[in-house]
Amino acid sequence: MTKRLASFSLLMLLALPLSVAAEPRQVLLLHSFEREFAPFDAFAGNFRTELSKNSPVPVDFYEVSLQLARSNEKPPEGATLDYMHAMFANRRLDLVIPIGGPAVQFAQKNRQKLFPSTPMLLAAVDQRLVNMATLGHNDAVVSVLTDPSLVIDTILQILPQTTNVDVLIGSSPLETFWHDEIIREFQRFKGRLTFDYLNELSFGEVLKRSAALPPNSVIYFQLLAVDAKGVSHAEARVLHDLHAVANAPIFGDQGYQLGQGVVGGPLLAFDDLSRNTAAVALRIMDGESPEHLRPEPQQPGPQIFDSRELRRWGVSEESLPPGSIVEFRELTVWERYKWQIIAALSVCILEALLILALIANLIKRRVAERSLSESTNRLGAILGTAAEGILTFSDRGVIESVNAAARNIFGYTADEFLGRNVSMVLPAAFSTARERSVPNDGQTISPDINGIVREASGRRKDGSMFPIDLAVSEVVLADRRIFTGFVRDITERKQVQQMQREFGKQLLHAQEAERARLARELHDDITQRLGLLAMNADRLDSEADPIEQRKTISGIRDSLMVLSKDVHSLAYKLHPALLEHLGLAAALQAECERFSRQESIPVDFKLDGLPTDIPQEARLCLFRVAQEALGNVARHARARAVQVSLHSLDGGLQLAVADNGAGFDPGEHAQQPSLGLASMRERVRLLEGKLHIDSKRGHGTTILAWIPLEAHDLQDPANTENGESAVTNGIRAVSNSASDVS
Repeated sequence: MTKRLASFSLLMLLALPLSVAAEPRQVLLLHSFEREFAPFDAFAGNFRTELSKNSPVPVDFYEVSLQLARSNEKPPEGATLDYMHAMFANRRLDLVIPIGGPAVQFAQKNRQKLFPSTPMLLAAVDQRLVNMATLGHNDAVVSVLTDPSLVIDTILQILPQTTNVDVLIGSSPLETFWHDEIIREFQRFKGRLTFDYLNELSFGEVLKRSAALPPNSVIYFQLLAVDAKGVSHAEARVLHDLHAVANAPIFGDQGYQLGQGVVGGPLLAFDDLSRNTAAVALRIMDGESPEHLRPEPQQPGPQIFDSRELRRWGVSEESLPPGSIVEFRELTVWERYKWQIIAALSVCILEALLILALIANLIKRRVAERSLSESTNRLGAILGTAAEGILTFSDRGVIESVNAAARNIFGYTADEFLGRNVSMVLPAAFSTARERSVPNDGQTISPDINGIVREASGRRKDGSMFPIDLAVSEVVLADRRIFTGFVRDITERKQVQQMQREFGKQLLHAQEAERARLARELHDDITQRLGLLAMNADRLDSEADPIEQRKTISGIRDSLMVLSKDVHSLAYKLHPALLEHLGLAAALQAECERFSRQESIPVDFKLDGLPTDIPQEARLCLFRVAQEALGNVARHARARAVQVSLHSLDGGLQLAVADNGAGFDPGEHAQQPSLGLASMRERVRLLEGKLHIDSKRGHGTTILAWIPLEAHDLQDPANTENGESAVTNGIRAVSNSASDVS
């Protein structure tokens, strides 16, 4: 015990001189600006932290702000030197560190008066501001080499449409120096970009200008310590206010600016600069010669960007230079809560395993019950969501469930369905079930179940029969079979098919009738007139009298002219050449004039805003509809006047034919097949247009046809807002016009 106490005392005595010798190191920081001035405040803070952390002994920092950069007058250097000599007269300084260009220039100019025997480390200064020729053996330098043109190169790469660059810089001596340097650096962009320097504007004027920049502009923020009115500004506040109003992206060249509103680019990393400077300071205070501690100037890089600003200005990350770093990305839910999610999932999995282990025996005992429950759930889901009518029934034909669609199709309620035999609604589908209402003799039905959809007949509650598509599937349960019938009402489809067959028959009859009419006209009229012309031509040979010959020739000529007009009229009815050569408007106008001459009924023809290029199909469709409508007026309407209009509407063309004739009842007319109306509807339907007929006995008839012109409008107007508005507005407009005709 005594030996241990003696050893401990000896160690304490040996350690005492070391603790006394470990005096704090004295470091003087000579600031160009006040302490909060960016970017040097960020550098100084990081530098102090790095130096204190890595120094083996405590470090005492003394700081003096020269405040040289914000003044346009010559600073009182003598008073500043006297102040520092008086302040540190009784202190031994280990290192003097001027920070920033103004402080470095002040220190180099007054090196012999400013602690000449104390090592000096010039820091956070651009190499352009260091007078390398005056450096002594006791001076070290950790400088940077700013290259503003690299920022412009980056702008042109990610925003190649840029034409204008507003350079934001103040009017202090330091800023004036950089203003001249930037002008020189940007000479190589002459002819490619227009640069506007804002050093002659107040900060308020800068904000107004930045809010109204022309397209393809950017802002290059260099430095704003003092504006044109001599007002000092803090950089953080400047960037904040500028970012709030600017209508163009902002670029800078300092790393600390990222996250304060700049897009990014080749930024100078002040964290690296602080670490490098602290490392050199430690080596000097550890005894190395300062003149050997002058590393190469730190250059900008790497390319770093703010993802929020990229997204704001529409810059794709694919356009960034290779190797670029993107910061401030919004984390996904997985990235934010990965470990929490993993922990929660682990707990859930563990709990699930425990639960599965506890209920394993219970599951084995209830396999049959669970199987039946799952089947019931599946059937319920099908019944509840399917669009077709679905009936489930047992192998004895007893209905067990129906869905809403089946109830609507057959007209029964759910209670009226359940427990009844399926033959109640499907009489011909299941013959065995049809023979008894509820089987009780042990027999089962065996419908044709192969999954094939087949046509059958269904019976509604009122006893009426109707066509259906029917498919039956079988589900085998543990103790019995369940059948599912899928029913679709095809009444409308059958009606459409019947209408198509009727229309086809009428069309064939119409074709044959038209051919017969053409044959009669050719045989009874054209052929006989041609024969008469041939006989008159033969008579010329037997007539010697010139006067009689001239009369005969004149008669032949007149007959040929009339025959030519009749043949032309017949050809026009078959195929209107005007429609091909002169367009829809001219053909419709000619048809209206022809109708007016033949029927002695005045026609008011109006055109409004037709496109220059109308597809051939649309032209022919609208012309035939108009031709058929005028034919109906001539045959049935007994009208005194007709109005025909054609105009653009909702991406298509709308034709309206209105008369003030006798009219008819559309409800009664619908029961009588009409080839003319069916032809018009079919023509319009093939072009995915809309045809509407508005008529009333004693109030005339209006036929309205709308045809889409553009490919993306080729849809049924009745199912679209535009189409509905086209028909509705057209009916209202044409009805008003028809009343005017009356």
